[in-house]
Amino acid sequence: MTIAVTTALLTFEELAEFKRFGQISIVEHSARLGIPWPVLASPAAVAFIAAMWVFARKGLGTAAARAPLLLGTSCWAFALVHETLDPLVFAYRAWELSYVLEETLEYSGTLCIGMTAAISMRRERHPPPAFQDRWHGLLLGAIVVTTVLGGLVIALLFRAPLVETLAPHTRAGTFGVTLQRQESVVQEFRMPATPVQSLRLLLSNCDPSGRAAMAAVRVTPLGAPDVTLAQGSVEVPVRDCPRWRDIELLPPITAEESQSLALHVAAHVEPGAELRVGATKGDLYPDGKFWVNGALAWPDQNLEFVLYGASEPTLSKLHGIWQLFTSDWRWWALAADVFIALIVITLIPALLAACVLQRHVAPRQHG
Repeated sequence: MTIAVTTALLTFEELAEFKRFGQISIVEHSARLGIPWPVLASPAAVAFIAAMWVFARKGLGTAAARAPLLLGTSCWAFALVHETLDPLVFAYRAWELSYVLEETLEYSGTLCIGMTAAISMRRERHPPPAFQDRWHGLLLGAIVVTTVLGGLVIALLFRAPLVETLAPHTRAGTFGVTLQRQESVVQEFRMPATPVQSLRLLLSNCDPSGRAAMAAVRVTPLGAPDVTLAQGSVEVPVRDCPRWRDIELLPPITAEESQSLALHVAAHVEPGAELRVGATKGDLYPDGKFWVNGALAWPDQNLEFVLYGASEPTLSKLHGIWQLFTSDWRWWALAADVFIALIVITLIPALLAACVLQRHVAPRQHG
């Protein structure tokens, strides 16, 4: 009975994002309330965790299976917490990584619960040594591996966002500026303390006739449009509606800190075609004005963009990362979330592999 109830609750949690109740889904209803959908489904999640605890204490035929069951349930609970924090912490920064971590945590928890079933069917009296007295070393190894590999990723691949005007996860206050041939938008911004190497824009080309589009970018001093400091371009495929596009700036921008610069985004399209550029309301970037085809936009409107530093390990990159983490607590929360998730994801396969190896080595030693 306990397994049936907990399975039903877990199924509800997995399908709640897509299942419709009446005329509205859980996700749509939670968006109207302004809260993440896992929070709305949290009563079912709490009931599931309580049921699993009762099952671990009272329902298991052997105490040896408690450790992997509790570890697997903890993975599921942390996956739900991770999904709840996703809109607030990850936003549009690393949603692919967020999705992979969530699914891997759930799969890792399932592996542990599968081991619980195997131990229960064997009616073993003692848990495997890897879960009993050797997990400390495996946990330390997982921490070391995660720290080393994570440090290499940050040093060699991570790009610190130096300036960003990302809209909230609800996408409230966003709109698209439609540009035709030779039309453009201009966003004023302040030069950050470290060099700028790339740019991210929200672009779309919904032309059903099959005509490609090109977004050309130039950075100039404000008030001096003929002086080009950096430039780049990106092709926007047909029916690309919409998508974030990364544009490398050549050469990297190395202007004086806090200098007013202008980011020009022009549409190179066929006659009659259109390119749409993402923009926001709400004055998300109060340090710069916004022009559309030479006309000054409303004071609370800005281009939705992100400026990134270099990916190569340099002193300026380290300085940019430090400024990033001291500017917003959410970056610390994101780092802690990813670090803990990767440790768990690394630890569980190591535990299961150690259990299998110990089971094969022990008979040979007795023989």
